[in-house]
Amino acid sequence: MDCPAIGATASFHAGNDPMACESDRAMPASHASVMVFEGFIDFLSYLSLANNIHPVSDTVVLNSVVNLPKAVPFLSRHPVIHAFFDNDEAGRKATADLIRLCPRSEVIDQRHFYNGHKDVNDYLTARIKGRTQKPSTQKNASETKAVQALRNNLQAPKAETAAIEPPRRKGVKV
Repeated sequence: MDCPAIGATASFHAGNDPMACESDRAMPASHASVMVFEGFIDFLSYLSLANNIHPVSDTVVLNSVVNLPKAVPFLSRHPVIHAFFDNDEAGRKATADLIRLCPRSEVIDQRHFYNGHKDVNDYLTARIKGRTQKPSTQKNASETKAVQALRNNLQAPKAETAAIEPPRRKGVKV
């Protein structure tokens, strides 16, 4: 995944301390760019995808998009903001709010990297499972029957399970 986190060490700021994002003294902008994630698991997934545990830009984890206004004072100090929000209505609204609230910053919507997936973690999970796209939620009848037939073939026949499990005697507790 070609994203901004390749290289030197950056500072990390989590969104669970709302006062930290409002204090100029506590969190000066140490890099020209900042990455903002909706949740901590998305941030960890990003680090896994980037194969780098030290992002080169500042990082903010909101833990919820409702915390975005609390992070704006810190985010707006950066000329470039990389937004990694969920691919849902809340993520779209948070991206629009970020663009509106940080007019002097270039907000780069990174959702195109994990398009077709709910979030960065969902994209990583799909890659680990060997898929690049989520299967369609609408399955046709032949596909559903094929999946059911495959599941039936994977279940061990009664004769095989009888050989594995010892016979049980009535009235005897094991």
